[in-house]
Amino acid sequence: MKRSKKFKVLAVLGTLLIVAIVTGLVVLRATGHREPFPETQPVVRDISLLEDRITNAVAISEQLTLTTIGEVVYEEYRAPVWAVSFTPSEEPKYEVLLTGGVHGDEPAGVEIMVQTIETLAENPGEYENVYFEIVPIVNPWGWSHDIRFDRDGRDVNRDFASFTSQEAVIIREFTAGKEYRQRA
Repeated sequence: MKRSKKFKVLAVLGTLLIVAIVTGLVVLRATGHREPFPETQPVVRDISLLEDRITNAVAISEQLTLTTIGEVVYEEYRAPVWAVSFTPSEEPKYEVLLTGGVHGDEPAGVEIMVQTIETLAENPGEYENVYFEIVPIVNPWGWSHDIRFDRDGRDVNRDFASFTSQEAVIIREFTAGKEYRQRA
């Protein structure tokens, strides 16, 4: 009788362990997160080249302002997170937030953000009724390394529900209390 009881207890514990493992795997899949990346991950893109393009564009326009809204810091890597604001000469009818580089392996979004900043610098009248805030690279570590995730293995896009990544926290703090909308 005692053996049968021990067997049942072991069977229940084994089942609970399997459920815990499967649940953990499902949670990891649902969040899109993975294990952190090694420190030796090779750099694929140089963020200083984008910084040069952005600062050059801001330098030729009185309507653009560059602000460092945060810094992503890992053991071997540090990078700013920038916001560029465009204030039109007329009262804006629209307030728009544009972001790029949430997934580091999708460089087209970063490029279009930088091209938009350059366009606003060269042709400010093109969007004379729009106030823009542009965050060209939300996930600088991922962009620099051509990896979807941040250094800690978090999918920043999916982390806007829990705000455990540095990147999501920076964006939350930057947008706190703001409304991007059409003005009446």
